[in-house]
Amino acid sequence: MVQLRFQARMAQALLKCGRDKIWLNPEMKGEISKVKTRDGIRGLISLGVIKRKPLRRYERPVQNKANQHHYLRSLKTYKRERVLRANLANPNYPTAEEEHERKLEWKAKKKRKYDAFLDRLAEKRRSQSPN
Repeated sequence: MVQLRFQARMAQALLKCGRDKIWLNPEMKGEISKVKTRDGIRGLISLGVIKRKPLRRYERPVQNKANQHHYLRSLKTYKRERVLRANLANPNYPTAEEEHERKLEWKAKKKRKYDAFLDRLAEKRRSQSPN
């Protein structure tokens, strides 16, 4: 039995398709096995000895749907939406009002710290001034 893996791989690269999409004429195996170059494979393709199999009926839509699913899962908005749904299901997750109050408290605390820093700075400058 003649191995035609090399020729099939070259044909895949030239026809830009996968392993299962290449058709090699079984009657011409001897001719195909003699070819070792890309130009030779191109010649066999032009003669019709090597062909690309036609697409199956449902192949593209299924593939596109899978690609779309991967694309959606990579989007940040989709991830946020999934996280939001998961968090809303959790009874310990804070509501929007509680979150707002927490942010206001955090801002007030930050402002108090900044004011205290400014007071210490002014006190330090007053103590260092020669007046």
